[in-house]
Amino acid sequence: NKKDRTVIELKNGLQYKIIEPGWGKLAPLVTDTIYISFKVHTINNELIYNSKDYSDMTKIYLGSAIPAFQEILPKIKTGGSVRIFSSYEYAYGSVAYQKDKVKPYETLIFDVEVCKIRLNAQRLIEFNRLTELEKATQDQTTQKQTNQ
Repeated sequence: NKKDRTVIELKNGLQYKIIEPGWGKLAPLVTDTIYISFKVHTINNELIYNSKDYSDMTKIYLGSAIPAFQEILPKIKTGGSVRIFSSYEYAYGSVAYQKDKVKPYETLIFDVEVCKIRLNAQRLIEFNRLTELEKATQDQTTQKQTNQ
């Protein structure tokens, strides 16, 4: 990944590549519930898991997701997608997962699409307040233009 200029590496070594930034107004916080679709690959590109094999979207509380998701998904808005290159420390750690398809200490690649964000209650109140302010400002601007 060092040669790929579109791959971003964080100080902790976690790497990601934004495939699509998304179109929503907000990105999730770790206090939000999100709906995602995702695939998990080994570094040899072996597909381990595809969430679409089970449903269109998987619901997760971001605060209880793997550390790689907690760190990277807040950078992606609704409709966005990202490829995450994660060492075991930010994935499943020392535990085998998915009926031993994921080995302990395995580096993984996650392709994740943020389909929907369900804001926590406080963020929802703030978002609604901001949306009302934006609409009021827009209405005032339209009114001024109409009067001119």
